[in-house]
Amino acid sequence: MINGASDLLVAVFGETIGKHARSAVGMGSLPFNIPVEIEMIVEVSDNQLARP
Repeated sequence: MINGASDLLVAVFGETIGKHARSAVGMGSLPFNIPVEIEMIVEVSDNQLARP
């Protein structure tokens, strides 16, 4: 699942912007019995929007 999320970010944002750092933590269970939790902190810049 995590590899798929990483691949999606690169597909959406491209190689330069979509590459990212990640970490995985093992747990016995998550709240509400969800199988996976993906969290992102994103910074948006005008410079990125204006690139060719």
